[in-house]
Amino acid sequence: MTNLNNVVLEGRLVRDASEGMRTSADGQTQYGTFTLAVSKSKKDGDGWKDQTSFIDVKGFGGVYSRALPRLLKGTVARVVGSLEQEKWTSKEGESRSKLVVAANQIFTEYRKDAAQPAPQAADGNGTGFPEDIPF
Repeated sequence: MTNLNNVVLEGRLVRDASEGMRTSADGQTQYGTFTLAVSKSKKDGDGWKDQTSFIDVKGFGGVYSRALPRLLKGTVARVVGSLEQEKWTSKEGESRSKLVVAANQIFTEYRKDAAQPAPQAADGNGTGFPEDIPF
């Protein structure tokens, strides 16, 4: 039986994702991790206080490769994926684990300093439709 396991997060990158990028042994696939700072406001007396969580995200293949040039420190990113539990044994022999988000989709804001240009409408008139459509 498969249970529902979907996660949608939006936050700012803590550092450039290229710092955690790796390439597979055959040189064909990029993969890696990055961290999102995800904040929410919480009532604190008469005011509000931001509470920030730092969430590790792992990306793989084309989804990660296409987004990588825009995954810069401070960039707002939205990640759609699922939770996975990573387990390992520490150097001291202790069992450790943490939850990470395995990204299925990664969306980013446009930044002028990113390596790729902003998306453009294919028609040149800014509407996304050819000019000869009669509506």
